[in-house]
Amino acid sequence: GRYARSVSSTECAICEAGSFSLEGAAKCSDCAAGKSQPDSEQGDCDECLAGTYSGAKAPSCTNCPGGQYSEINSATVCSTCPLGTFSVEKSTSCTDCSSGTFASSAGQSSCDECAVGRFSNAGASLCTICSAGKFTGATGTTACENCPIGTMSEEEATECEDCDPGTYAEVEQSTRC
Repeated sequence: GRYARSVSSTECAICEAGSFSLEGAAKCSDCAAGKSQPDSEQGDCDECLAGTYSGAKAPSCTNCPGGQYSEINSATVCSTCPLGTFSVEKSTSCTDCSSGTFASSAGQSSCDECAVGRFSNAGASLCTICSAGKFTGATGTTACENCPIGTMSEEEATECEDCDPGTYAEVEQSTRC
């Protein structure tokens, strides 16, 4: 953690945070990218743990931000989560969006709920429109429901409509009366 500035030096100089030196060194060495050293006067650098990263000469490792991750120790950069997934700060992997939610962009730190009239399965990058004869009146839905007998709907319906007087729908999931 110290070095001699010249051959005739009587004192050794201290290596600052983000650097180190071995015994008998003539100068300090910077910590390599993916490693850090928060203290001065050290003989080595510490690996950044998974979920963090660093550039060269780092006094500390930086947490990967939400929407990014690092799954290995000594990472020099964080990777971006793909569509249909998300991650929180300091993640070591991405998580699939749960059913009823979606991530339409890479690098999301959370998933968005599907709007009424739409649904999704796990890992979705988009929500699917309810087909005619089905509906959902809630956000974050995992499936559309069939319109009951005596009602009908068009696609992306948030509710089923009663058949007009003089018309009928004798089966579930009717698209017209």
